[in-house]
Amino acid sequence: MDRYTARINAYGTTPRERNVNLLKAGIVSKAFANPSMKSVFLNGEEIDLVIDDGTSNSYKKFSSLPNQIIRLGDYIKFNERMYLVTSLNTDDEIYSSGIMSICMYVLRWQKKDGTIIERWCVPQDFTKYDSGQVANGVITIPSNQYGIIVPIDNETKVLPRDTRFVMDIVDDIDVKNGAIPDTYMLTNEKPILYDYRYFNRGGIITFTFKFDAFNSNTDKWVNCGDHFGWICDYVEKEKSEIISVTIPNEDSMTDESYVSIVNVKANILGSDTIKDRKRTWKVEFLDEENNPVDFTDFKWEINCMEYDDFIDVIPNESDVYSIGLKCRNGKDDIGKSFIINIKHSSTSTIISSMNVDVVSM
Repeated sequence: MDRYTARINAYGTTPRERNVNLLKAGIVSKAFANPSMKSVFLNGEEIDLVIDDGTSNSYKKFSSLPNQIIRLGDYIKFNERMYLVTSLNTDDEIYSSGIMSICMYVLRWQKKDGTIIERWCVPQDFTKYDSGQVANGVITIPSNQYGIIVPIDNETKVLPRDTRFVMDIVDDIDVKNGAIPDTYMLTNEKPILYDYRYFNRGGIITFTFKFDAFNSNTDKWVNCGDHFGWICDYVEKEKSEIISVTIPNEDSMTDESYVSIVNVKANILGSDTIKDRKRTWKVEFLDEENNPVDFTDFKWEINCMEYDDFIDVIPNESDVYSIGLKCRNGKDDIGKSFIINIKHSSTSTIISSMNVDVVSM
């Protein structure tokens, strides 16, 4: 009798619980034979979702396997495209389901500490939202507006009104040739319409922007890590990161103090431009008191960003702290840019970086 009871209770202790668990098991057993079952990345983690490919080019319905939690505002990378979960059925006892909308733009801004923040976003109808501004008691509704959707997180929920953004496809080369990027200012936000965080199911926020003027003195095309992007009201920050490293202490005679923990920063020495000839850069490593440090656990990295590789590296075998670079295509490379990175070899941390523009004679 005990063995029979244990077998019955394996799927639950009540008829309803057993039915729910058997339904979940049935879904899982048949799911991978479904042609709509797709491998995707949920916030960077690979999972499987059933995706209705025929829904629309701009959005798709999805459903998860049992016990997979999907939240409003999650990012789903599918078929090399980024989607944002913009609608969610919160009755997810059996499985999660909802709608994911395709992201069309990356919103970028800079925090007060100099950190650059990026969020994929879903554009909305230009004139759908009011500006959130009142003049003489009448709410004005400008026609040239953006409405976008982003996740509610620690960065987006504190984004100040009046923050400015470039929302355009032009780059710095286009601007040098006379183009003026479309620039917008944040005027309103609607965070409480879809805030499911109080029951741990995420949330999304709608931002409204009005058209603003591009300022070539403060709005800059800057290095955002492994790519470039526009940052409005950009403030240059210290490009050298401080890392803690372990180095031998040759003055010590005891095993306990044979090594020292030292905070090291790197400075790249050289021009931020290059012409159609070889140019040399050097790197120096300093401690917190700006004393030279004998540090060799590093490597040079040249990042050509969105351009095909066009830089020839000419290493200096007698001096690891020096490197020579040359544009491969001569004058054809004028107008391009690249990044020189100094990386900590052991951790791949970028310690220092420099943007370099290819200029004419």
